[in-house]
Amino acid sequence: MPVRSARPRSTPRTARTARTALVLAATLACSDAPPAAPRALPAGFDAALRVVAADAAPRTATDPTGAGRPSLAVGPAAVAVSPPVDLGTLGVDLSIATAINAAGHVVGESATESERHAFLWTPEGGMQDLGTLGGWFSAAYGINAAGHVVGESVIENDEFRSHAFLWTAEGGMRDLGTLGGTNSIARGINAAGHVAGTSQTASGEYHAFLWSAEGGMRDLGTLGGPGSDAYGISDAGHVVGWSNTESGIHAFLWTPEGGMRDLGTLGGRRSFARGVNAAGWVIGVSDIKFEEAQFDELHAFVWTSEGGMRDLGIVPQGGASFGDATGINAAGQVVGSFGTSAGYFWQAGTGAVLLPSLPEHSRSYARALNDRGQVVGASLDCRLFETCARGPRAVLWTVQVTAAGAPIVDRLRAVVLPPGILTGRDGTDLSGVWLRVRLRDPGDAGPWDWRIDWGDGVVHEPQDVERSGDFAFLRREPPFQTPGPHIITVTATDPTGLTSTAATTTAP
Repeated sequence: MPVRSARPRSTPRTARTARTALVLAATLACSDAPPAAPRALPAGFDAALRVVAADAAPRTATDPTGAGRPSLAVGPAAVAVSPPVDLGTLGVDLSIATAINAAGHVVGESATESERHAFLWTPEGGMQDLGTLGGWFSAAYGINAAGHVVGESVIENDEFRSHAFLWTAEGGMRDLGTLGGTNSIARGINAAGHVAGTSQTASGEYHAFLWSAEGGMRDLGTLGGPGSDAYGISDAGHVVGWSNTESGIHAFLWTPEGGMRDLGTLGGRRSFARGVNAAGWVIGVSDIKFEEAQFDELHAFVWTSEGGMRDLGIVPQGGASFGDATGINAAGQVVGSFGTSAGYFWQAGTGAVLLPSLPEHSRSYARALNDRGQVVGASLDCRLFETCARGPRAVLWTVQVTAAGAPIVDRLRAVVLPPGILTGRDGTDLSGVWLRVRLRDPGDAGPWDWRIDWGDGVVHEPQDVERSGDFAFLRREPPFQTPGPHIITVTATDPTGLTSTAATTTAP
């Protein structure tokens, strides 16, 4: 089997166990010594299940996701794309999805009977109208893990003044104001609730801004030209977009420590950054040669601090005028569109995979994705935003990537056991969140490193687990403290560095 980044195994097992502190060497029960159960276990679990304690490994400042730094070089993989799921509309046949969070909640815009409004779609509740700031139009462009939504809205009827907004379930839609001018737009929001976007200033220029509840709207300036525009923000507070310079329009990366940094181009005069992930990777689109005239040689790029700006090699197809990149997740997977022809999903080592349209449509348009491989955008049979025989529909795809020879995690199920339901032979209370898994790895005998995101901000990373087959992780402290449902995401990594496709389940 191919070896991608083998982990050193020379450290004695006892030293590795000591190093991981609360490690899972603490076996609560083995198959030959099952825990006693004073009451029946829930269906789907059995008393002979082998159990491992989950190791509460904290996130680090350099890797806030806990997911590890993604790699531009991966081994062979199989990519499967689900048919698109039609997310519906707010009453009229027109909707477009623009962003999705870790829970699979989607935002965008849709036509109502007489207006166009921002929406929030959830698997449980469907499409919800978020209203406006008083005018006829609103659109949502970003959503964070807490479900807070940002976008723009016309603030008065019969006028075209549009302001950035922040929507929460508790407070509704809030006007974020401007930098002194008449218009503003919010395009991204991170876990801390910081918002990035663009606003007109008192002088009439448009500048990128960073908004926070504590400091309000902050002007991020430009790269020396008369304007700038922010498109994305990471949980680390890094903002990306584009700015006018003395030589053209260039993508930028803004950080609290270093200010606005020019990311250059792929050889032409224009580049536009559209997104950034927790590792600091930036994606967007750039001219590939120095020409004044047309936007006919635009290619998607990924930029890293180590390697600079790299052409993703996604060649425009189907008569498209350019290839764009609009979304990136923690694993470095990218989505975008070939102009007006098709949306795509891209990963290093596998290249671009086209995203299908709805049966009645001929084209797709991809806008964003989350770490679970859920992609959102639109399905349509005309150019986006043009008059169509049938309106574009907001859609959701699910992409699964399985590395050749990678471990496989399935039969994932979670149960929350209150005190008194299950005890060990020594009388130890085994209440908590039980997560049953099945691990299969035809190419490796382990041990495996696991990552368990419990869906409430707690991430456990058990190291060097030697068990395969069916067993369970037990999370005893702390139990879920917030109302559910909680989406639990699990991956396993073998000694060669190959990681399973993320498996998910839901717990109350």
